[in-house]
Amino acid sequence: MKLWIVGKYFETESNTIIQAWEFFGVFDNKQKAIEQCEDENYFIAPAELNQVLSKKSIIWPGCYYPLCE
Repeated sequence: MKLWIVGKYFETESNTIIQAWEFFGVFDNKQKAIEQCEDENYFIAPAELNQVLSKKSIIWPGCYYPLCE
């Protein structure tokens, strides 16, 4: 089953710059996920239920920022 993850990328600055993202939800279709995006820092990405994407750090296949297009 394909699901869509919604997250928001952010950077914090203190003594070092930290790049991270916040989880905002999981949706059963792409359009519902896109509708949650409020600005260009929100991204959506596909995920298959009960499947590991990778055990290594990789660029998330299919991840993109809908409001940056």
